[in-house]
Amino acid sequence: MNRTRILAIALVLAAAFSLHAGPGLIKASTKGKLETVKELLAAGENVNEPDKNGWTPLMWATYYRHLPVTELLLEKGADPNSQATSAYASLAKGATALIIASYYGLDDQVAALVNKKAKLDLADETGNTAADYARQYNFSNVLEVLAKAPGGAAAGGGSKVFLPKGVDGTPLSKKYTSVVMEDFTAKSEISKDYAYAVTDCQTNALAVMIQRKGFEKTEMATAGKKYDETTLLVRVDITELRITSGAARFWAGAMAGNSFVHAKVTLVDAATGKVEREQLLTTENNAWGASWTAGSTDRSIPKDMGAIIAGYILTVGANK
Repeated sequence: MNRTRILAIALVLAAAFSLHAGPGLIKASTKGKLETVKELLAAGENVNEPDKNGWTPLMWATYYRHLPVTELLLEKGADPNSQATSAYASLAKGATALIIASYYGLDDQVAALVNKKAKLDLADETGNTAADYARQYNFSNVLEVLAKAPGGAAAGGGSKVFLPKGVDGTPLSKKYTSVVMEDFTAKSEISKDYAYAVTDCQTNALAVMIQRKGFEKTEMATAGKKYDETTLLVRVDITELRITSGAARFWAGAMAGNSFVHAKVTLVDAATGKVEREQLLTTENNAWGASWTAGSTDRSIPKDMGAIIAGYILTVGANK
């Protein structure tokens, strides 16, 4: 075989491995080869050796959802707080393994990382922490894990409810002991195309409020019934809603776009009819995260919005 042909083959092979070029441990971690990772660590390969993007084996194991590899690397001394020295895909420079896991909604990876002292307050180049991404894309399971972690409150993940950024969470001037919720409304095209989604949103909002016991009494409103001055009436109108279909997510992945819900929440004094507060709440999922989770965050977004609505009501109006 002549030298030109050998060189050509070498260039092809180099290109094939260029995406994850770096130490053997990085390649094994990327592919989830647990036994190979064990062998390389036993042979003395550096558990924290970064690649050209500043990504460590731990970061790649997290990115590709290889939990057993993540756990092994952490056990062997991998630093959960290493930060990427350059951007990769949709992740910014400065991302940590915890930010990567939170960005994609990988709560099992998040749990493994926080158990090994991953710092919740580290931010990437955009200024976003792991909790910021989980809140932005409403990965409620990730937020629950972060809330229970040491320092969760300081990182913005420790409160009982998680309101989107920019939402006025100041308490109402008056405290209420009871809340009644009217049936959620939506414009005709939403009611026609996503009737189940409106119902899911309403059902979960009520369920979360009852579960968290922020009011002495929580129920659906009864037509014609009069309520006293201790009762807060909730009206919710779903103004915008898009749910990426499973087929679209399967064939187009992240390119199918985000799913989202916009809801106008109106809080009314049930006795006087006075509007106490109006607030637009919005949430959208992460299209890349939805692809990773086979569309589960598309399907769950109406319930996620229900939880956000419940959290908002509990934050501003609950008496407990």
